[in-house]
Amino acid sequence: MKNLKIFHFFNFLFFIYLSLIILFNINIFGTIKKDALQKEYQKLCKVVGRNLAEAGSSNKVFSIKYVNPNVNVNRLNDFCDRLFLSYCVTTNWLTEPPNSLAATFINNALKIADVIYANLHSERINPSFKLIRNEVTRVKERNALITIYGREPHVIDYMKKLFEMENFLTKQLLHSMVGKTQSILEAIISNEEEVIDKIKDELLKRRLILPDYHVRRMMYRIVRRAHDIALEEGILSKNIPEPVGCYLEEFSS
Repeated sequence: MKNLKIFHFFNFLFFIYLSLIILFNINIFGTIKKDALQKEYQKLCKVVGRNLAEAGSSNKVFSIKYVNPNVNVNRLNDFCDRLFLSYCVTTNWLTEPPNSLAATFINNALKIADVIYANLHSERINPSFKLIRNEVTRVKERNALITIYGREPHVIDYMKKLFEMENFLTKQLLHSMVGKTQSILEAIISNEEEVIDKIKDELLKRRLILPDYHVRRMMYRIVRRAHDIALEEGILSKNIPEPVGCYLEEFSS
């Protein structure tokens, strides 16, 4: 609950920043609808989990894996790009009329998971349930941020520039992890301040603005996405527990 209050507080500050940059009118008091996420994840577990099991990858969720010494960097890039493409598909729902069927998909974990799975599977990537579950949470958090500031095209375009940068930095982090030992990888994943510094540097290069709170939220998404992909692709041999506060309760439980 404390994290959620902080999330909304910094959303207000971010609104001020964005107003100066892109000069749009919004209703800052618009609320984010909170679905019955527990029911969604029950369905998600039954449907997507079953599909993944049939694809032969569900045993990857919590098991210790053999490290793959021949990791293909291009495949890592494709993995990241497919996840980003999946996210972009969900932003299309934000532009639909409020009463349309597509507009109801924004917080629908099963629909989001279906988009993610389809995009990854088209590249012959069979993701674990854990990766899809975590990425669904990350999608929900990003779209909630857009919803607060308005669904106008220029707002969505600005936010997508930020999230495209997030995808780029995820790739960079993954590239730095290839060929490292488990102990070094744990140090890389745990070095939150270094990732934050890289985010701030990239924001300056791209002339984008993001408040410190949301820089930290982006850091968590980058680090844990890189972790999940590294675990899938055999860069990591075992799971590294996520830090407290990594996933906001509103979007993950």
